[in-house]
Amino acid sequence: MDSNIDIPRLIALRKLTTELSRFFQQSLEAHLENLTPLIDPKALLGSYIRNSSGKNVPGTDKAFQQLRELYKPIATMPPFSLPADVTSPLDIFGALPAVTVADYQYEALDSNGEKRQITVSTPFNWVFTYKGLQPSRLRDLVAGQAGGSTTDLVICILHYLCIHMIVKKKPGIAPILGALRFPARAVKSAEFGGLPLTYIACPLSTVRPSDEVIIQSTEISGINVFEEVINLDDIRHLRDPLQEQIIEVIKERSPAIYEELGMD
Repeated sequence: MDSNIDIPRLIALRKLTTELSRFFQQSLEAHLENLTPLIDPKALLGSYIRNSSGKNVPGTDKAFQQLRELYKPIATMPPFSLPADVTSPLDIFGALPAVTVADYQYEALDSNGEKRQITVSTPFNWVFTYKGLQPSRLRDLVAGQAGGSTTDLVICILHYLCIHMIVKKKPGIAPILGALRFPARAVKSAEFGGLPLTYIACPLSTVRPSDEVIIQSTEISGINVFEEVINLDDIRHLRDPLQEQIIEVIKERSPAIYEELGMD
């Protein structure tokens, strides 16, 4: 929390945050588009996917068993009421990567000490999914499962698990994204029964102002939604990993030149 942010400061920081978030998201989407062949579920599961043309891909038997092992403990956990296993062929159709700004639920305290439930978005942090299967879609499917078929919900969960497995796979896309300064990480979602969601960040972070400012902002907008703003300290201390790696090599191999550079 940054207690030094008031409403005028918030407005100025939000404009900058919006511009930089747009810049980073466009860059990330361009990188992911170039990585699409590595993100295609068929590259992971091959003929276990329906209408995959029977293409044999090395390691698909192991990948399918891993997918089942990941799915089983999630399927029967709240908020899901799903079959405890999946069988081949799988109805997995996603191929195009997509990112959605991540959010979380936060309880802000007003001046009377009463709690207000606020949805807070983090503009420099994205949930990595396939196109059309963003978290809001998953929430809609969970909400609707009591009223009809759960097939679409199972399919959605399997796509999230595919993304998770593809990012974790070695060698895989995680080191590539990291080298591009978009580190990826998996977080088990309490909202979705421990389903691992894959998040991608950028070199900058965001901060949340005081509860008072958050509540003032939501009262102005009329909706209980708030967007964190850029942490300016990150810009001041922004570092270049490549430079650091080069300096370490010089320090180890050529101490005299390292001293000459005066990089301490």
